[in-house]
Amino acid sequence: MTDTSSTATIVDPLMVVVGDPAGQAPAPAVEPPAEQGKSEPPETFTREYVESLRRENASFRVRAKEAEEKAAREKMSEMERVSRERDEALQRADAAEKRYQHEAVANSVRSLAVGLNFHSPTTQLKPWGISASSSRTGW
Repeated sequence: MTDTSSTATIVDPLMVVVGDPAGQAPAPAVEPPAEQGKSEPPETFTREYVESLRRENASFRVRAKEAEEKAAREKMSEMERVSRERDEALQRADAAEKRYQHEAVANSVRSLAVGLNFHSPTTQLKPWGISASSSRTGW
């Protein structure tokens, strides 16, 4: 059993005609545009014009390359700036931590000195190189 609902006729490898199942005339084929027998001569330009276009194109390439290099330098400068700011922030954090540790030791010594009924708890700080003026409590 064959399917006769649609038929196709190949007239040209580039052109296919599809038939109507009701037996009506085939649909018109779409043909590719025929090449004209006239061949147009290639468009030509003067040497000076072509050379000016090449120089112009070269200048655009140079400008594009310079712009890319500048953007890369600015990006690196930005990265260096951020890196420097990070390093400075880390240094400030280290200094703050050292101050905190210094104050914690000073407060511990003071509280021990008070607990042992020393006359002047600040005198107990001297062996550790801690001065009374450096503490925040003002002892």
